[in-house]
Amino acid sequence: MNVEPNSRQVDPRIDIGANVHHAPTVSIVIPCYNVAPFVAETLRSVFAQTYSDYEAIIVNDGSPDTAEFEQAIAPYQDRIVYIKQQNAGPSGARNAGIMNARGTYIALLDADDLWLPEFLNEQVKLITSDEALRLVYADTHVFGEGINNRTRAMDTTPSNGEATFESLIEMTCTVLTSSVVAHRQTMIDAGLFDTKFKHAEDYDLYLRIAHKGFKITYSRQPRVRHRIHAASLSASVTAMLQGQINVYCKLEATLELDEKQRAIIKRQIENRTAQLRLEQGKSFFIAGEYDKARASLQEAARFINSRKMRAVRLSLRVAPQLVRQFYLWRTSVAKAEK
Repeated sequence: MNVEPNSRQVDPRIDIGANVHHAPTVSIVIPCYNVAPFVAETLRSVFAQTYSDYEAIIVNDGSPDTAEFEQAIAPYQDRIVYIKQQNAGPSGARNAGIMNARGTYIALLDADDLWLPEFLNEQVKLITSDEALRLVYADTHVFGEGINNRTRAMDTTPSNGEATFESLIEMTCTVLTSSVVAHRQTMIDAGLFDTKFKHAEDYDLYLRIAHKGFKITYSRQPRVRHRIHAASLSASVTAMLQGQINVYCKLEATLELDEKQRAIIKRQIENRTAQLRLEQGKSFFIAGEYDKARASLQEAARFINSRKMRAVRLSLRVAPQLVRQFYLWRTSVAKAEK
C-alpha cells in the first residue's frame, strides 16, 4: 500500500461532536492526483453534508502537485484522514482508502466532483432501506467548459430497469462512481479495484459485485455535480473505450459465465471495438494521417455496415484533404455557436 509513516491523521471530528473512538457509519474515500485546483471545493461540499456520521479519507496518490495540493487541504487537516503514498493509480489509491476505512459503508468521491448537501443522507437512507442492498448510486449533474449546466449523466448514460450483471454489461444501467455508497465488506469480498486498470477500473469492480449476486440499485435524483475538464480521466474517449474492452476480456477469461452472459460480452467487445476504431480513425483524419484513418475505419466496418460508414470511407479514398477542410470548418462553426 506504500502509506508513508505517520501520514495517517486520525480525524477528531471535534467540530461535529463525534468521538474519535467511535467508528463512523460512512468512510468517504477521495483519491487525489493533480487535483490541487479542485480539491478544496470538493472538501467544502463534503463538510456541507446534512449527514454527519462519517470520516473523510484523502489519498494523495504520489501527486506531482503535492506542495500545492497540501496547501489547498491545509485548512481541513483536522477534519480529514490523510494518506500519502507512492503513485499506484486510481485503483491503488481507492484501495488504500478502503483498507484504512473504519466505516460500515464506503462513499466514493472523485477529487474534482462535488456532492449536493443532502447526498450522504439520502444515499445512506437508500442503502439501509433494504438489507439485501450492497451498493447504491444516483444521477449526477454534469458541468464544465462547454457543457450545459442542466445536463444529467443519465441523459447520455441511462439507468433503466434492474441493475444486474447483464444490464451493467449492456450499459442499460451505468454506475456513476462519485455517487456510489457501498458496503465496505462487499467491496473487499469482490476483490477491490484492479490495480492493472487505469481506465474503467470502477466498471470492472461493479461488474464483479453484480456477478456475485449482490443487489445494486439507484436513485434518479441528481445528487452529485460531476466535473468534466481536460485532465479528468473521463475526458479521454479512446482510453475509456479501450478500458472497457480490457474489462470485458478479463471478465470473459476469469468469471464463470453462462452462455447468455458470454454472448452479451462478445457483442459488447465488438461494439466497443467498432467505436474505438471510429474514434481513432477520426483522430488520424484530423491529424491528416489518411492511411491510418482508412485502416481504422476499415476495421470499424467489420462491425458497422451502414450507408454513412461506406460514404465516409469512399470520401477518404477520393478527396481526403477536401473532406478534412470541410470537417474542421464545420467543427469550428459548431463551437462558435455554443
